[in-house]
Amino acid sequence: MLRCLTEQLHRNGSISCELPPWSGDVFHASAGRGDDDDDDDASAGRGDDDDDEVRQMEGSQEKYLMYSNPENNQNIASDSAYENLEIQSEQSTQPEHTGKNPPVEKSDEKDNYHEAIVLKLQPSRPAPTRPPPYAVSRKLSDKSGSEVDHNLTEKDSKPGELSSPVDGSQGDEQDALIVEQQFLQNWDPTPVLQELFGNVRALPTPQLRTTEGGFDDIRMAGYMEKQPVRGSLKRASVFKGWKKRHFKAVGGKLYYYEDHRAREPLGSVNLIGCTVKKTDDKLLEVIEQTQDGRSVKLKCSSVKEADDWKEALEAESAAPLEGSVGVEESSATEGLTIIIDLGSSAVKAGFAQESAWPQVIFPCVIAVDKENSENCKYGYEALLPETRKTSRLHFPLRKSLKIDKLKIEIFDLTGIFEHVFEKLRVEPSKHKVIMTLPHGCGPQEKEELVELLLYTFKVEACYLQEQAVLSMYSYSAISGIVVDIGDHIDIIPVVEGSMIEAGVTRLPYGGRQITDSFTRMLTEKGIRLFSEVESYISRAIKEKVSLVAKRDVEEDSESDYTMVVDLQKYSLPDGTRRVTVDSARYRCTEGLFKPSVWGKDNPGIHQLTADAIMACSIDIRKQMCRNIYLSGGGSMSPGLAERLQEEVSELMPSTSHVQVHSGLERQHAAYIGASVVAKLPLFEELCVFKEEWDENGSEALEKWLT
Repeated sequence: MLRCLTEQLHRNGSISCELPPWSGDVFHASAGRGDDDDDDDASAGRGDDDDDEVRQMEGSQEKYLMYSNPENNQNIASDSAYENLEIQSEQSTQPEHTGKNPPVEKSDEKDNYHEAIVLKLQPSRPAPTRPPPYAVSRKLSDKSGSEVDHNLTEKDSKPGELSSPVDGSQGDEQDALIVEQQFLQNWDPTPVLQELFGNVRALPTPQLRTTEGGFDDIRMAGYMEKQPVRGSLKRASVFKGWKKRHFKAVGGKLYYYEDHRAREPLGSVNLIGCTVKKTDDKLLEVIEQTQDGRSVKLKCSSVKEADDWKEALEAESAAPLEGSVGVEESSATEGLTIIIDLGSSAVKAGFAQESAWPQVIFPCVIAVDKENSENCKYGYEALLPETRKTSRLHFPLRKSLKIDKLKIEIFDLTGIFEHVFEKLRVEPSKHKVIMTLPHGCGPQEKEELVELLLYTFKVEACYLQEQAVLSMYSYSAISGIVVDIGDHIDIIPVVEGSMIEAGVTRLPYGGRQITDSFTRMLTEKGIRLFSEVESYISRAIKEKVSLVAKRDVEEDSESDYTMVVDLQKYSLPDGTRRVTVDSARYRCTEGLFKPSVWGKDNPGIHQLTADAIMACSIDIRKQMCRNIYLSGGGSMSPGLAERLQEEVSELMPSTSHVQVHSGLERQHAAYIGASVVAKLPLFEELCVFKEEWDENGSEALEKWLT
């Protein structure tokens, strides 16, 4: 009907009116069936002027053919909306004809009709432009650091440089574009980030000697009572109790221990450049020389002891730093292997020790300055309100939902590694490095990472391995099915340390999809947290309340799942102090087993786990059924192991015993597995040294495949 109305507008001379934006399809459809339609109209009997009508139809048919000319199809899709105005102005200058269109000249029309003006229609709604990804924006910046205007002409821009707005299916590769709510633009997310990423272990410290022979190393040691004061507060609360601790002032730091027998300190206070005040006869206050001015109150047992401690602390405050001007490395970390666990959500790093646990964790985010793209900040600093105002956020290790392989920008990783080594306070050239690779890294990415570590940071040696394989080592196993749920889901069968590629499944969604689903469900309670910074609030709430329900949970039991979450410590500017969550606790995770609730057409993780078992040889399938291992932060929801075991048991033969293992520290399974590898006697043989790389090149990586 739309096609017929359009033809009648042509015949009646009223085509100058604005065509509907979807009418472009009419012209393309008319090109294929113009002859039949014209014959039907001509045979309908509209008077004695049949010959004129035929000529008119032939002319309009040629116009329709012009619209479907393959050489012009690309122009129709790419030209700007201003050409509609040109068409209207063109048609408005033609004389009006009542009843019939003007006759069409036949002399050379068939030979030259390709030179006629092609009607180009504007789309129904032009897609809004967006800034290019981080890597592209750096290429488009000029020498002064200012951003180049992204409103490029069609001739200068490439189709891949400007993409459509952020949506749930392709936001992985792009910078954060969702604008924060007004009341949160000055909000400091540090309390939330500390809760999500602050569970770290203190860096190793040298064992301090308390004998007379070691008195030169320790400025002073003894018991005092301690009362911390956070931030810029200058007075401690009288309601906070004093705690007796054993203190040692050495090397520009004041370490405090549970007692004199403890080997590991509970914490430390930086004394270099600090201010020591005597607020009372027996009270001392130590104020660090930092931006927040952290303060610690100390109570001594006597006036003389307070004077001695004040003198010792002031001496340590003025003591020069030993070693080089650059990195001051503790003797306790010399020779230890460094572990770097690269994740799309967080970067974990630390040393391979007996009780493995990360010493540094920070969100994997980069704040790129809008004026100078070379000025970047990482981790916590990238999410501070003063940084967000002048920068745009970039998530370098997020894999696209449309691309199976992970593309790594070496420029991004260079800054991340510098940040890691700075936080660990180490000189990388004195250490070997184990790096856990995100799933989807290809051979080219591995080669670039090895060259970055060996040549840029000059590490002693390096070893790269898949996170799933290392996660299995954390369970002291070498064969089994790894179900790794991080920001993405990876289900990988491993037999004696080697992956069975036929059973590997990698899904581009996972823990972040759970968070996004939970965020949408919070809108039912009137809470909207959709920007990247706000999503950390949603994630913190989700990690407290989420669970995996049993199969076929009844909706009537929603009241049994109601839980109130206290948000006061986050200090939200809008005054939100608590939120009540009910069925969203289990509905947000149900997509793991029923992806259709997330709009996905993939099988659930139970089906993929069963497929991974069946991909193994028949003689080890029963063993693989008993060895299913969970890993990743997304697997921490209570009830996941039980539900997965129940679902997989129904898919496997009744003679197979299915057992799902869920370690208490599985959120750091890859890191713990890397620490296990570092203790192996053959670890040196697994590493790639600079001399070996210079001699063999990429062939040196083949030993990681065996």
